[in-house]
Amino acid sequence: MFAPVEHAFDDGEIDRPITKEEALRILKEASQAGLIHSTANHRGPLFYICNCCTCCCGIMRGVAEWGNPGAVARSDFWAVADAERCTGCEICLDRCRFGALSIVEEVCRVDHDRCLGCGQCVSVCPAGALSLQRRPETDRSEVPSDEQDWRLRRAQKRGIDISEVL
Repeated sequence: MFAPVEHAFDDGEIDRPITKEEALRILKEASQAGLIHSTANHRGPLFYICNCCTCCCGIMRGVAEWGNPGAVARSDFWAVADAERCTGCEICLDRCRFGALSIVEEVCRVDHDRCLGCGQCVSVCPAGALSLQRRPETDRSEVPSDEQDWRLRRAQKRGIDISEVL
């Protein structure tokens, strides 16, 4: 969590302040453990970074089980495999929580419809054959300005009058 004021966590019973260095260490450890970094999907002030897995996080589990990564956790990036560098070792298959990777004729293939763009496969590829690249401009969407704008866009996309759910 990020606090809008200094010392906000000083007297907390379940939280505590940490240094920038400690926060970066925690993020690195979470990534090494296969957890997926995520935060609010808008340009406004951010107040948290989640480190989630598909077994304990209902949102990530829903994304994985329903196979629609763009529904909640929209990213303008996706994994790309370099066929020349790929050794077909399959290490990336276990790391991908969304079923976006497969090995075809000993080369990694990425299903961009299932790829969340989290980079977990990239972080474990021993051959350096996987990378994150920006999606084509036609497949990107404007990032909402704040949480209210994000909610409004989601309601509109679903054909829901936002006043009915607020």
